[in-house]
Amino acid sequence: MKNTVGFLSAAVVALGASVAAHANTLYDNAININLNGDCSFSTTCAATFGRGDEYAAQKFTLTSAEVVTSASFSEYDVGTTPTDANWGFLLADGTGGLPGTILASGTDTISSSTSLGSISGYNVTQNFFSVGSVLLGPGTYYFALQAISPTIYTYLGQGFDTTGAAETNNGGVTWAAGYENSGNGVQLGGVAVALYGADVGGGGVPEPATWTLMLLGVGGVGAAMRRRSAKAAVAA
Repeated sequence: MKNTVGFLSAAVVALGASVAAHANTLYDNAININLNGDCSFSTTCAATFGRGDEYAAQKFTLTSAEVVTSASFSEYDVGTTPTDANWGFLLADGTGGLPGTILASGTDTISSSTSLGSISGYNVTQNFFSVGSVLLGPGTYYFALQAISPTIYTYLGQGFDTTGAAETNNGGVTWAAGYENSGNGVQLGGVAVALYGADVGGGGVPEPATWTLMLLGVGGVGAAMRRRSAKAAVAA
């Protein structure tokens, strides 16, 4: 049984509108439907293939302070989409610029899904979920993701930006560059995620009191990534 999917020579069928309306898109690595996907970030896939407690992450940079309120990821499936998402925001201060300090994390229900079309018998779906209100200042971060899914067949797609991906197989204790696609030997360089919210900084750096609120009110720096559960979180 394969745990990867590749569409390098496939034709896209019935490609629909790509993104639901959002007030402010802060970051969007839109899925390139003609490229590969891997299911390792999905709980059932990871368990089936012995991938451990795996999260995929994508690096992004903000030029001003932002409040992130929701997120999405785009994937290939066979009709059953994930039910929930474990997520986390981490600083890019780990070894070699990989994920390091955790800023916020949680588990949220997939609130809506948008069809992006179909390809080679797979549905292409963008799944949206809330992350509360996470305040991030200007800087470089990673957004980490793990899908809670009842099926193996949930393949996180590669974005048009094919750089900045990272993964962990032990719940965030250690990280490596890229997102594995071991079935055909191709490693995904970037993954299809997007972040939405409201601009609060106007290009400026938040006041010290604002940083304190961020660090204390959205989950705490240094919290450990937990395993898949209602209390699951991503760790440094």
